[in-house]
Amino acid sequence: MDAEAYVLHFLALGDRLRTHPNVALTNFYVGDGAPEEAVREAEAAIGRALPPPVRALYRCADGLQLRYTLRDDPAYEPYRYERGEGSFDPCAPSEPESFPTGCVNVVPLAVLAEPDACDLGLRSGTEAPLQVLGETYPARDFFGRLFLLDYFHPILDAALFVPAPDRAYVLLSGPYHAQHTTSRPLDFESYLRFVLHRAGNVMDREALAQRPPSDELFRKTTWSRFDDHPLTMPSDS
Repeated sequence: MDAEAYVLHFLALGDRLRTHPNVALTNFYVGDGAPEEAVREAEAAIGRALPPPVRALYRCADGLQLRYTLRDDPAYEPYRYERGEGSFDPCAPSEPESFPTGCVNVVPLAVLAEPDACDLGLRSGTEAPLQVLGETYPARDFFGRLFLLDYFHPILDAALFVPAPDRAYVLLSGPYHAQHTTSRPLDFESYLRFVLHRAGNVMDREALAQRPPSDELFRKTTWSRFDDHPLTMPSDS
């Protein structure tokens, strides 16, 4: 995946959301690319190298964010939403009635590198070895390889899992259990594609987190109630 092309498509998605008559866009942000020094500092803070696709994304955009609600949603109340662009807003949806239709919060490097940024290491409640991707990890080692990547729901998040310097996966889970060890692992690039093609839809990622998705769900690219024409990602050739 071409990280620069991905960011351009994310920007294009923002433009379409701004002008769509049924969309109330409340947050949109694409950070400037992180300098090499900042990436190295983040790697030193987390104690491991970031795999090439992760590095490439952050070199192009240090944080991605969008939140929007469909105006025809029965729960839509205009007074609840204040539009903000130009900076990363760390606030997550906190009440069921205020859930956005679409939400992406790919955190900046400084957040990804924070110690226990989302308390992932304390969520499992177990010290037993864990089986993930066909390999066995001591609990502390497994959670030491997890980093908050994208939060989109009060009780769900997407964690970056780095089993090796050249591999990156995304695991989705709720915050108070060990589902990170049982959720379907997606490679980092596939997760980003899914988020883009589904326009950041919260319910689609909830489906990914709640049960192993079918290939049909993962591959489907139509945007329900939003648009009949999904963005087309550039080829990787």
